Amino acid sequence: MSNPLVICEDIQKTYGDFVALDTLNMQIEAGQFVVLLGPSGSGKTTLLSILGGFTTPTTGKVFIDGVDVTNLRPAERPTVTVFQDYALFPHMTVAQNIAFGLTMRNVPKLTLQDMVQNALHTIDLQDLGGRRIHELSGGQRQRVALARAIVVEPSLLLLDEPLGALDLKIRQQMQDELVALQRKCKTTFVHVTHDQEEAMNIADVVVVINQGKIEDMGPPERVYLHPSSVFSANFMGESNILPCSSVGTNGVQTLVRSDFGELLVTGELRVGDTAHISIRPEHLRVGHTAQNDQKICDAKLVSMRFQGAYRRAVAQIDGTSTRLHLRIKPEQEITASETAQIYANPEDFVLLQR
Repeated sequence: MSNPLVICEDIQKTYGDFVALDTLNMQIEAGQFVVLLGPSGSGKTTLLSILGGFTTPTTGKVFIDGVDVTNLRPAERPTVTVFQDYALFPHMTVAQNIAFGLTMRNVPKLTLQDMVQNALHTIDLQDLGGRRIHELSGGQRQRVALARAIVVEPSLLLLDEPLGALDLKIRQQMQDELVALQRKCKTTFVHVTHDQEEAMNIADVVVVINQGKIEDMGPPERVYLHPSSVFSANFMGESNILPCSSVGTNGVQTLVRSDFGELLVTGELRVGDTAHISIRPEHLRVGHTAQNDQKICDAKLVSMRFQGAYRRAVAQIDGTSTRLHLRIKPEQEITASETAQIYANPEDFVLLQR
């Protein structure tokens, strides 16, 4: 088993009575693209700042590549941070900006020029080395900031919401370019965002943070389809979450009772204990349309809105005040105010015990 590149050991950061990070433990493997995801104030930017050396934890330790860097300054760490505003030098050309870190490291001139040219080719700006920063688009400035970071070959590249200032189309393009760049240079990336869709598009590993604690951590597909907590299920995209209670268990599966009636779901919950079950809107279907579907309720369609690839619908379960979110195919003939039979595959339900 390989040694993790990054180890965060019992990290706590407090500001007076406020706890920004609460005894956080995390490991990152070399070569991974890790995304720290959470709402404003969750602690994700504080964690990035601790990794970069801009903030010292109140307690706990940070190891990078086997070295305790807890009290080392940013320049003493094998890390580079790209900030949201890029922090490019307007009085320098693109090439001079990229060369800045190499100059500070006293890299010989000929070697420096070769490394800058290679970096320009990597970001596909080989013809713009002589331009000033104000002559570039937002996406081009983003690329320059990335090139300036990777040219010094850090072990760990830290990205503080670098796409937040870009419009939607450019942001989506830059997401693809970020992934391609990370694969090409094989540097470990740690990227902060509050955008769930962005996290799923770019991450090898998503770390969901809330109130200074890690709620969930794993591949995007697992975190989305099988979240570890109610918060993770709610934050990682839209979800239907209902309270439930256990009426029986075989040690592997639990029979739970909820507004859906009784369902056999994966996971163990002692008889009489309460928890929640979660299911994504796209896993609820109007009518029997998939092989392993079973009817789970009747519900009245309250509203529907066209969203392109699907119609986003809200339905209320008969005899309850519980509302469900569904995604209905545009070609399926159904109207708002109609009562429909709702089907799902029981395997798509997730038992959430915290």
